[in-house]
Amino acid sequence: MHVFHPPAAIITPPLKGNRPEFPDLHSMKDPRYSTIKGLLKAGAIKQFTDIFVWIPHTVVALDFSTNNARMKKMVADPSLWQLKEIYKLAELIEYDPKKLALLAVDQVEKIKSPGLDKPGDVSV
Repeated sequence: MHVFHPPAAIITPPLKGNRPEFPDLHSMKDPRYSTIKGLLKAGAIKQFTDIFVWIPHTVVALDFSTNNARMKKMVADPSLWQLKEIYKLAELIEYDPKKLALLAVDQVEKIKSPGLDKPGDVSV
């Protein structure tokens, strides 16, 4: 009877000094962030919440170390995002944080003043 022995590289992580070096799971970001970057650059994402059509809020919540309920509220209402969170999301997407913040602000303005064409328009 032959016993299978996997190659040592499969069961032994690379060593760093005398300690095994394991991959940092937090540094391995979801590949959908790259998809979002391409969609933003192409203009296919028109409003801030469209980002979460392409990546679930649960994934972003995990990357932000926050709970799902809070992230779900933030997705529904972009005005709840803190500036540092927009910067963190921009970092994950590898996209200009100013453009991402502007996308969020534009959507908040549309939510706050439905029916108006441009910010500053006043209905009579």
